[in-house]
Amino acid sequence: MVGFLAVPLSALGELEKVLKIPPPGPELKIDFSGERLKYDALWIGLKSGEAEINVSSVNGHYKISAFSRTVGPARVLYKLDDAVAAETTPEFAPVSYSLQIREPAFKHNRFMVIDRKTKTANAKRVSVGTGKVKERVFTFHQGFDPAGLTYLVRTLDWKPGMKQCFEFLDGKDRSLILLEAGPIENVKTKAGTFRAIRLKPFLFILPKTKEKETPELVARIKNKQTNVGFASWAYFWIALDGKRPIILARANSLIGPVALELTSMTSGSLESASSEPGK
Repeated sequence: MVGFLAVPLSALGELEKVLKIPPPGPELKIDFSGERLKYDALWIGLKSGEAEINVSSVNGHYKISAFSRTVGPARVLYKLDDAVAAETTPEFAPVSYSLQIREPAFKHNRFMVIDRKTKTANAKRVSVGTGKVKERVFTFHQGFDPAGLTYLVRTLDWKPGMKQCFEFLDGKDRSLILLEAGPIENVKTKAGTFRAIRLKPFLFILPKTKEKETPELVARIKNKQTNVGFASWAYFWIALDGKRPIILARANSLIGPVALELTSMTSGSLESASSEPGK
């Protein structure tokens, strides 16, 4: 009996029961090739930043690139220039992921290669100033990257009350996000008014390897006891028509109320999505 209790919870598959194994695939067939989304970042109601996401298709894979930067008076307070580049399969299984961070206290590049067959991810962090390299190896259950996961979430047929958990890696942390669907609302943005569903995220930091998962960790996830410092509350809205972009995100963070609002979209973002993949 003592030996049984000493077995790590991951060996009993408890976190796999929280996650969906194998991970979910796209439920709606949407071609994101050529999409460009632009956003304004708002802090206490004032424009403080800009972000842009671009998608292309190369050799049957998606190439996703994004950047964000502070603007105006906020840039004087905090100069930020971050960028992401990711490659995924059409089902959003990750191939590679890189992140450029240019912030006052953080200036480095991260590179990550994810192997779904061995369920391992090899990550490298390179300091811009010193060239110092730190390497990490992660093991995982699902192993999405943040960029690909964002697009996968858009292809799911969300209904009020639905819940779904996903595991993702960003080259520094291994995390789990629980998404809980709320009501369907009409949401007005600078890009237009959309029929959208509200999702509430709950974020949890996972250990670097599956072997270090504990009963306490699974209990916190089931009880929605998120990591301190994420935000006191956060919501985002996904349009339910066309290519289903994320149109708005709001949170109350440590620095006050922040938001990300869609300002423009190009390349057929209003085309209809098929409810059956492959048709």
